[in-house]
Amino acid sequence: MTLPDTTPLSVPPTSTLAVLEHPATGPLILLLRHGARGPLPPGEAGGHVPLLPQGAAASHALGVHLGERLVSLRTSPVLRCVQTAEALGLGAGRAEPAVPDTALGGPGAFVLDSRLAWESWQRLGHRGVMSALVAGQHLPGFAVPMDAATRLVRHLVDLSRGRPGVHVAVSHDSLLVATIAHTLGGPLPHAEWPTFLEALALVPGDGQLTVIWRDRVRVLPWS
Repeated sequence: MTLPDTTPLSVPPTSTLAVLEHPATGPLILLLRHGARGPLPPGEAGGHVPLLPQGAAASHALGVHLGERLVSLRTSPVLRCVQTAEALGLGAGRAEPAVPDTALGGPGAFVLDSRLAWESWQRLGHRGVMSALVAGQHLPGFAVPMDAATRLVRHLVDLSRGRPGVHVAVSHDSLLVATIAHTLGGPLPHAEWPTFLEALALVPGDGQLTVIWRDRVRVLPWS
């Protein structure tokens, strides 16, 4: 098991930089958690909470590292995700803005009814919701986690078809941790949940999809 990344918040985590060394000849998709933010206000969804300066710096540095390899950039419409994408795109020298994608936020692939989902959040708390999604529980307001993860992965793979290079999709820890759990299969202990700017990598191939999370790799049949 890989230990949580202890890289300072102002630079990209080593796990994300390491996966960029994967020898993909076609698309390499990164489902990326946004950069470091401040604490969420108690009892609020916190959609207005921005990136910390360290989060913006790390996002920019990741973009510099990607450079011309970055061929597409999508983001949840939530502020901190948009700011992550903006800083990353600026670092990469990308002129086009990131494309807002509701599948990466809520309502989206996982959240079907925002009101009911927020009631689940208030009842269980942030970590409780994430634990339930990882365990495959069907919560009010949410899609069935396994189905949602499959739809989101297929959405991202379909968007990358025929476009070699790195495709980045900026999202949230709750969506990311559930997608990691249900594409890798098996348990995902809290120590393996994503930190800021960590990414699940998806590498489409001929009839298969390689899924990479830290040092765990799974190859799935795919069409």
